[in-house]
Amino acid sequence: MVPILTEEERRQNLDKALKARRERAEVKTKLSSGEMSVDDVFRLADDGNEAILRMPVESLMRSLPGYALSRAQKLMKRLRIAQSRRIRGLSKRQRNELLKALGGSNEA
Repeated sequence: MVPILTEEERRQNLDKALKARRERAEVKTKLSSGEMSVDDVFRLADDGNEAILRMPVESLMRSLPGYALSRAQKLMKRLRIAQSRRIRGLSKRQRNELLKALGGSNEA
C-alpha cells in the first residue's frame, strides 16, 4: 500500500532525492577527474553516507577513466558482482577484490 503524503512531505522527499543525486554526480565527477579515489568513495560509505551507499557499483566503475560499460560489466562478472548491486550490498570479499582490481587498498 502506497502511503498518502501531504504536499509538504512529498516536497521534502523530492528535495532529499535531488540532494542525493547531486551528491552522487559530484562524486562521479571527482572520480573521473582523478580528484577522488575509489578508496575515498568507500571511506564515505563507511562513514554512513546514504547517497554513496545507494550508488550502483557499475555507476561507480563507469565513472573511472578507462571503464566504459563493457569493461565494467566484464570486471563485475569476473568478480561475481551482480549488475544491480549497490555499494551497500557488497560483501567483504567483493569489496576487497574490487578495490584490488581498481588499484585501491585492501583495508576493508
